[in-house]
Amino acid sequence: MVTILRGFRFRFAKKDLQHAQICELAFDRRFQIKTPFIHTRTQRQIQRRKMKVLLVDDSGIMRKIIARALNALWIEDIVEATDGVDALAKFGDGVGFDLLLTDWNMPNMNGLELVTAIRGAGHKLPIMMITTEAEKSQVVAAIQAGVNNYLVKPFDQETLISKLEKVCPNYQRA
Repeated sequence: MVTILRGFRFRFAKKDLQHAQICELAFDRRFQIKTPFIHTRTQRQIQRRKMKVLLVDDSGIMRKIIARALNALWIEDIVEATDGVDALAKFGDGVGFDLLLTDWNMPNMNGLELVTAIRGAGHKLPIMMITTEAEKSQVVAAIQAGVNNYLVKPFDQETLISKLEKVCPNYQRA
């Protein structure tokens, strides 16, 4: 039995079984207690979500929030970048990435310039813009630049799931 500690999530997997049990500790603030929840997913359902995501945002806190939201959706291979220049360096030739999540407003190179550079290089990778910019003209500009979908901050888990299902053919709800 292998045990991996990651935040409040523990994994218990046996090689002989086709299932992995996930035990999450939920913290109830009213009563100050931690309650374990056991979820059983088949290995096939977990592997279906193995995606490599490039997450670009200049705010470290926002990157952490989005990364935790993705982790809750079983997406754990996340590469973080602080701006468009850093993202292009980590993106390289783009092989291996399944999704790009980017903010609009960043120093050095903003999200729109990043999208234009990636699309200009001929990459067909799904791109989702996650930003506070909600004006219709900016949404249209982002879509014209090559963004596949647009998510306005703040967002909830269900909105993120629905956008991922539209953008990524690899992502399916278990």
